[in-house]
Amino acid sequence: MAGEGWWFFTCVVFGVTGVIATIWFLWGGFRDLKYLFDDLRNAVRDERDDGTVIDHHNLADEPTTEK
Repeated sequence: MAGEGWWFFTCVVFGVTGVIATIWFLWGGFRDLKYLFDDLRNAVRDERDDGTVIDHHNLADEPTTEK
């Protein structure tokens, strides 16, 4: 292959690699997004957890006194 032909070969290799990587990342991203929404749909919610922190402890982690 002549020296002038290498630019075309290099562009094709990088182009094909870029297309494959883009499809791979999109596929994985949409799959993970589906897993995220499934996890959010099935998550068990704790109504006490409002993000309050007292003395370096999450308030929702404290035991309840209700019976």
